Amino acid sequence: MVQMSGFGFILPTKRHPDGNRIWNEYRWHALFFFLRCVILMALAWSRKTTTMTTATQTLSKERCYPLANIAAVFFTMMGVDAVDAWFTSHTKQSPSATTTIRGLKGPPGLLHLMSAAQFHATLNSLLTTHRMSVQCSALAVVQLSAFGMTLCRKGIISHVHGLILYTLVVLLGMLVICHDLTERDLFYSAIAVGNMAAFVRMNLCVDKYIIWTVVCIAIPIIQENAVWWENVSRVSTVLLLLSAVVRQINQKEDLRQLRKSESKLD
Repeated sequence: MVQMSGFGFILPTKRHPDGNRIWNEYRWHALFFFLRCVILMALAWSRKTTTMTTATQTLSKERCYPLANIAAVFFTMMGVDAVDAWFTSHTKQSPSATTTIRGLKGPPGLLHLMSAAQFHATLNSLLTTHRMSVQCSALAVVQLSAFGMTLCRKGIISHVHGLILYTLVVLLGMLVICHDLTERDLFYSAIAVGNMAAFVRMNLCVDKYIIWTVVCIAIPIIQENAVWWENVSRVSTVLLLLSAVVRQINQKEDLRQLRKSESKLD
C-alpha cells in the first residue's frame, strides 16, 4: 500500500542535478524492485510452509530453486530497462542521469561501492531459499531510500544528510546479506561472484544480461562453496576496493586540472 500510494503524488519528470531527490522515474524503478521483493518473499514463504518429509526438508529449504528466482530477477531487470528507455526518450536525459546511483552527486569511490552492493542484492535474490530476511531488508532499502529522497525534495534534510542516510540503508542491506550467507555457508562463494559481477560490469562494461546469465549457470558451483572460493573472494574484494580508490583519485585529479585551467584564464 505504501509503495502504490506514492503514485498519488506529482513528481518532477526530470531528475534534480544533485540526484538525491525523488523523481518520477525512480518511483517506477522502486515499484519493480518492490515487486521483486514481494515475489521472492512469497516464494520463500511457500517453500517454508510446503509439507515435506523430515529427510528432505532441511536440504530442500537450504538450496534455492533457481528457475523461479531467475524469472523474478530477469523480470525486474527488463521492467527497469523498459522504464529507462521510455523516460530517456521522453525527457531527453542521458541514461546515466536516470540511473539511481550513477546519477547521484557524491564521492565516486563511495558510489562505486554502493553500486557493487546492488550486484550482491541481485545475486542473493537468485540464491533465495526459504529465508525471508534478505528480501525484507531489500524491501526496507527500497522504501527508506524513497523516503530519504522525499525528505531531500521537501527540504527537510540536506543533500549530504540524504547521501549519508542512503549509505547507511545500503550498508544495512549488506549486513543482512552477509549474515544470511554466513549462516548458509555461502559467504565466500557468493561474495566472490557478486564482486566479480560488479567489477566486470562497471569496469569492463559487459552487458548485464550476459553477466547474470553466466551467474545463473554457475549457481550450482556457488552453492558447493569449495575451499578455493575464499581466496577468490579476497582477491575480488581487493580489486573492487582498488577500483573505487582509482575512481576517487581520478576525480581529485580532474578537479585539480579544472582549477589549474581556471587559474590560467584568470
